[in-house]
Amino acid sequence: MPFYTIHHTSLFNGFEKRQIATRLTDAHNQITGAPRTDVNVAFIDISEGDFFSGGERCDEWVRVVVQLDPDNSQSLSPEQKRALRSQMTSACRALLYASCEVQAEVFDGISRDFTSTEEIIDEGAELKRYQTDFHHEHFPVDNYSLVIGEVDTVTQRTDLLLPDYERGAGRHEERSQTEFEPNNLIGWTVEPILASDLYASVQEASHQHAHQRLPTGSKNIDDMLDGGLNYGECGITCLSIADDCSGRDLVLAFLAHHITSSPAATATIIDTAFSLDVRALYEKIVEVLRSADTLSVEVETKAMEVLDRVRITKVFDFIGLTEAFGELRSELEASESLPGDLAAAQTPPRGTIADSQDDEELLETDSQGDVLVASPTTSHPQLVTTPQKSAHARSYGPHLLLVDDIATPAVPLVKANAFEGQALVTSFMRALAHLTRAHSMCSIVINGTASLLPRNRGTEVSPTIFASCLLRPALGVTLQWIVDLHLMVHLAPQAAKDTMMMSEISTGIARNQQVQTANVVEVLYDRLGSRFQKWAAYRVDEAGCIQAVS
Repeated sequence: MPFYTIHHTSLFNGFEKRQIATRLTDAHNQITGAPRTDVNVAFIDISEGDFFSGGERCDEWVRVVVQLDPDNSQSLSPEQKRALRSQMTSACRALLYASCEVQAEVFDGISRDFTSTEEIIDEGAELKRYQTDFHHEHFPVDNYSLVIGEVDTVTQRTDLLLPDYERGAGRHEERSQTEFEPNNLIGWTVEPILASDLYASVQEASHQHAHQRLPTGSKNIDDMLDGGLNYGECGITCLSIADDCSGRDLVLAFLAHHITSSPAATATIIDTAFSLDVRALYEKIVEVLRSADTLSVEVETKAMEVLDRVRITKVFDFIGLTEAFGELRSELEASESLPGDLAAAQTPPRGTIADSQDDEELLETDSQGDVLVASPTTSHPQLVTTPQKSAHARSYGPHLLLVDDIATPAVPLVKANAFEGQALVTSFMRALAHLTRAHSMCSIVINGTASLLPRNRGTEVSPTIFASCLLRPALGVTLQWIVDLHLMVHLAPQAAKDTMMMSEISTGIARNQQVQTANVVEVLYDRLGSRFQKWAAYRVDEAGCIQAVS
């Protein structure tokens, strides 16, 4: 039976490991052309507390190593090994939603004389070399592999793979851990990094984005948010909106002020609920332009020019959401790595792309039943965009990403399997956090709300400070510690008498009473801490303008 050992897999949960094992089995059968054959796959997780910390993810890379059994390695040609590497790289990248570059390599489980090693790189990446001495006299001859990847910019540490004892059981005597002391394995000197240098880089990044805030145009709300939402660091905002309030007007205000803040500002909207009102967005942009003393004759023309910098992507499920996010990430990285004019030339114009609903599993099945990777051009969300106009702007201007909303595709997954659904949402939000900080973006994720169950109202802690509000965020604690700022918008009684009337109506004492309510936006969580539990009340007039309520 073919045998593979996969190292550095502590980043993946049990569900993801099963997906990797299935993908490896299918890839082996496809590449070798053999009939359906079971493949034995073992996973090696090296976490904190072991000799070396493996399987860790830095900001830019993930390392996954596939080690072949000696009996296997002789039967695979170099072309087959390269094909297997490509399959495993794409599989691991898909599981991590392209949050960082995934490096997969295939190694033979046979003896090699290592005097120096090369960084494991994807095709087209810049080749870097890191020299190190390696003493492998303690390793079994046919049972080890060595990997040195990119050096962590903070710790300047490279990672070694320890031998796989389980795979060597029965053929080699198990060694005691005392034989594998670090001093016996490797030896190199690491240049220290001054703490002042690290602190200076952090301060430079924080000062660079300290003045960048995204306002709403309403003084009481902007004062409550200390000027508005953040860009870059602490730039992920979750907005949980109740169904019966005017939270969408607040979202349009954020979007309109961002897109009109600079001629180079751009925005991407991933619409999963199909609730985006483009006409309302246009009217909000016109309102912002008029408040900026723009000539009335130029307002409509300028508003249309502003809309040219807004990209709208409509998706139908969580797979489409991750695809749209991956496209945005690729375009941002491509536009920043090239000059503006060249980036615009490299980006071909695209209209409406086939939606993701056409391919339910993003997989194709061949005539033998083997599962193959779907071509990236066969399944994409519907996209309405003008990339040639905005490629140059995305290289230098601020960017806003609006996910409207995440609850629609995520809640069915969580209901079907809570553990796997929450793992998918967490992985997506982790990738969003990396992209937001890397490109100094402002990301707004809209979430729904759910009612507190009557049987739990006495025991469950309400996230809001308003006793009259019996709502909680739809995804609960899944988003609580991932986002940087969590806002909830709901209705609240406007005066004390309205609070009493609402209580009487809920208990059945009074009926048909008119209760005056106002929209309330409050801070449920703030990573910075200065805005926690602050709130502001507002109403929206007939013209769509946000008015403060005292």
